Amino acid sequence: MEIKEEFSEQFEAVDGAEETKESVSNSAEERIAELTKQLENVMVRLELLLAGADKECLEEGARLAEGLCKAGNTPAEAAAEVVAEYPHLKAVRRELPQFSAQSGGSDDGFAAIRSIFAKK
Repeated sequence: MEIKEEFSEQFEAVDGAEETKESVSNSAEERIAELTKQLENVMVRLELLLAGADKECLEEGARLAEGLCKAGNTPAEAAAEVVAEYPHLKAVRRELPQFSAQSGGSDDGFAAIRSIFAKK
């Protein structure tokens, strides 16, 4: 009987090890799935920025683009489509006036000052 009990303890230990192995395998798969989702999210955000999306509208654009990615589009295609379909997400680029005291042009900010102090 002792041998039977000894083997039953070993079988229980093996069963416990298999359960632990399965739980570790499941948790590793869950972690891989989570990291894959995060990577896709980062890729979508990067493609949105490269497509010209405004950084303040990035969350909204990312949600829209992720929906398109689930439909089978690549992050670049999804970002381009989102920026094209929703122009309010696009960053507005303003032209800032260039000031230079050396410039001789009449359209810079110092033209009026130079005309006042110009020698006549």
